[in-house]
Amino acid sequence: MNNSEDSYRRICDQVWALYQAQLEKEKLRRSKRKVFLPPPPRGRRVDLLYVGISPSPVTRIGYATQRPAAERLARDFEYVTAAGSRGPSFANDLFYDPLLQFARRIDPRFGVWPEVDRGEKELFVEFTDALHIATDHRIADDLLAVMNPEVENCPVCLKCKEILEAELVLYQPRVVICSGRLPSRFVWDICTGRTLERPVKETMLKETRFGCKVHFSGYLNSTWIDGFSRARLLREITENTDFTQIQL
Repeated sequence: MNNSEDSYRRICDQVWALYQAQLEKEKLRRSKRKVFLPPPPRGRRVDLLYVGISPSPVTRIGYATQRPAAERLARDFEYVTAAGSRGPSFANDLFYDPLLQFARRIDPRFGVWPEVDRGEKELFVEFTDALHIATDHRIADDLLAVMNPEVENCPVCLKCKEILEAELVLYQPRVVICSGRLPSRFVWDICTGRTLERPVKETMLKETRFGCKVHFSGYLNSTWIDGFSRARLLREITENTDFTQIQL
C-alpha cells in the first residue's frame, strides 16, 4: 500500500466512524441515513475540485450500508451517465452535470475521471463534500441533526474539517471551488487558520499551504446564486488560473 492509498484508508476510516456514530445517535427512530465516501486517489493531481455541502439521499445513487460496498461505489462512481455505462445508480446528472458544464465554461477540456482515464478529456475535475453523511436539503433542520456549524467547537464540524484537510493534501488540487456557505467556511478555516468573519470581504484565496487557489461561492446548483454571480465567479477563476499553461 503506497502513501496515497494509506492516507485514503485513514480518511475513509474517519468518515465511516462518523457515519456509525450518527446511526447510533438516530437508532431509536430507525435511521436510514446514508453515507458517500470521498473518491479515491487516481494517480494524478486533481485540476479542479468542487467541495459541496453534503450528499443528498433524494437520488437514484446506489448508496451502500456496508463498508466494502461503499468503497466500491466511491471508486466506480461516474457522476454523470454520459461519462460511463454503469447506469443511474452510479451517477447523479441533476446535481453533477451543471457543475461539470460550469467547469467546461472555464475550459472545455475538463472531464470526470472515466473520461480522463479513457483519454477523452485532459483536465480532471473531482467532487467531494464538507460532510460525507447524506442530509436532505429540503428539510431545514436535517443538517442540524448531524452537525451544528453555529456552535463553537461542534465535534462533528471539527472532525469534518480534519477529514477535508486530509483530502486537500491527498488530491493536491490546483483550484478549489467551494459550492455553498458551509464548505466555504470550512475551507476558509482550514486554509487560513482563522474563523470566517461576516460580512464576507474576500471571495478567493490566491495562495494556500496546499498549493491551490480557492474560490468561495454560494450554492451553485440553486437559484440562490444567479447568472450574474456565476459569471463573476467564472471571470475570477479564468483571470487567476490559466489552465492552458498546465503541464499534464
